[in-house]
Amino acid sequence: MEEWGHEGGGGGARARPGWAGPGMEVSCPACGARYLLPGGLLGPWGAKVRCPGCGQRFEVRLEGSAAELAERILDRLEERWGARIRQANAQGRLFSQCGPELLEAFDAFQRGAGPGGEARVFRRALRRRWGIELETGA
Repeated sequence: MEEWGHEGGGGGARARPGWAGPGMEVSCPACGARYLLPGGLLGPWGAKVRCPGCGQRFEVRLEGSAAELAERILDRLEERWGARIRQANAQGRLFSQCGPELLEAFDAFQRGAGPGGEARVFRRALRRRWGIELETGA
């Protein structure tokens, strides 16, 4: 199974956003087979899967708002880089030390949220999480 990282595509299935848990029930849109998809196989916005019954490939998307997606992505970023981000931000060196990680997280947000993925939603999540203020042009 692959992590799903783009907007679009038909024939997808939706799952509730309890993705961090032990798993979620998924139904194949082609044959209707139901099975438990382990939560660890899902990225912040879903996954590409293949039905073990009929072999059909489809996307499992997590339902939720763009704000919820931003929080899930930042949860993952926190797990890997939280202490480093807080330290760099406190030293005024956030982008020189953590720029690639923050940009990668923002790119993931834009891919997952699609057209509704306004940058302000992600900026607000950064401000709430780490107190990071990103100014827009004057």
